[in-house]
Amino acid sequence: VKKNMGKIERKERRAESAKNKYDDEEVEKPKSRKLNWKALTFLILIVLPGVVGAIFNLVEFFGYGKTTPTTFPKKPSSSSTQFRQQLTEFYKQYNPAKIDEVDTLLKKYKGREKELFETLKRKYDVED
Repeated sequence: VKKNMGKIERKERRAESAKNKYDDEEVEKPKSRKLNWKALTFLILIVLPGVVGAIFNLVEFFGYGKTTPTTFPKKPSSSSTQFRQQLTEFYKQYNPAKIDEVDTLLKKYKGREKELFETLKRKYDVED
């Protein structure tokens, strides 16, 4: 038991002497660092335009902020009405059984109506 007590006392004395050694010295406090406003301003001016551009590209890519309402059905334009009439007339003449599919085909080929008519003309061997 005395041996263990001696070890403990020695450890305590070492710890105390180490504590006393640093108490006498003045420890320097770290100096407060000031912001380098020039570097920060330069960084913002260089990085900010790229970040803003990337955000605008993402917004445009995902379609947020569209100005046209998508919840209301659009009134058919004169060109879509014209294509519907032409397609109906075409099917009346060349394949009357397909007249019921006119609206489906126009939705499928929206914006590519001329391509649709070219395909149909080739399919039914129709000359202009």
